[in-house]
Amino acid sequence: MTLKGTKKKRRPSDSSPVNYRGWSDLALQTSFTFAGVVLIGVFGGRWLDTHFGTTPLFILIGTLWGIVAGLYWLIMKVREFGERQEDKEGKKSD
Repeated sequence: MTLKGTKKKRRPSDSSPVNYRGWSDLALQTSFTFAGVVLIGVFGGRWLDTHFGTTPLFILIGTLWGIVAGLYWLIMKVREFGERQEDKEGKKSD
């Protein structure tokens, strides 16, 4: 119980706080980018199918292209984010 006007003393913590904002930013950015790339592939494939008269072919190719491109982007971003986190942890321990 604390008296009015006094503050509780905080105990020093051995572990450093986790930066959840960085992870949530990465998740949000990844979800929108992945969805956007897949949708571009689907609609681009649909347009090509109507243009050339090959109904399921280009939609499937566009969807697969979007998934592969999204996964490639995801892998690159996670690597970049991991390297930044390692750099931050390395600077804190110095």
